[in-house]
Amino acid sequence: FEVWPYLSGVLKEANLAASHRRLSSGSGNHSRTDVHLHLDVSPPELTAHADAERLHQVVANLIDNAVK
Repeated sequence: FEVWPYLSGVLKEANLAASHRRLSSGSGNHSRTDVHLHLDVSPPELTAHADAERLHQVVANLIDNAVK
């Protein structure tokens, strides 16, 4: 599969999840709002031969941990 569109989708999901957590956390929670995620894949046509589901899980966890 092509890496850039794949990771772009994972990043969008992470942004949505972070937005949802901020909205549902209430004012007592110390959610970070200063985090901006940026995707840079080089070369843009990079492809990978991997288990997409497992890679999604790993990348989503890495992003989630980085934002926390």
